[in-house]
Amino acid sequence: MTIRVVYDRDTDCILTSVTGPLDKEVALALFTEIGRVAMESQCMRVLSDLREAKIDASTSDIYQMAQSLGNTQITKAFKRAIVVSRDEEDYAFWETVCFNQGFQNVKILRDYDEAQQWIAPA
Repeated sequence: MTIRVVYDRDTDCILTSVTGPLDKEVALALFTEIGRVAMESQCMRVLSDLREAKIDASTSDIYQMAQSLGNTQITKAFKRAIVVSRDEEDYAFWETVCFNQGFQNVKILRDYDEAQQWIAPA
């Protein structure tokens, strides 16, 4: 498992990626690192590339991970594009739970270019 979280000045966006199993512990580490980088950069736009990640979590775990966002530095003001290539039903559930928790600027996409366009400043 590898987590990468960096602030890209050119796009004014936090870029993240995860490779390998994506379980609750990895998700919490990712959220924590996103929060840290967001505080440093004063950026609330996040583009996550999860095409090389494989969800290793139950439906209950996914629900709990979405609920745990409220306990991190990721606020409801963040705009997050998440690019996936598999586990679409799990990610769709994640997106719905986030939306129901008030995190309404979360979008699951399959195309990286489309995600870049969606996350770009208006």
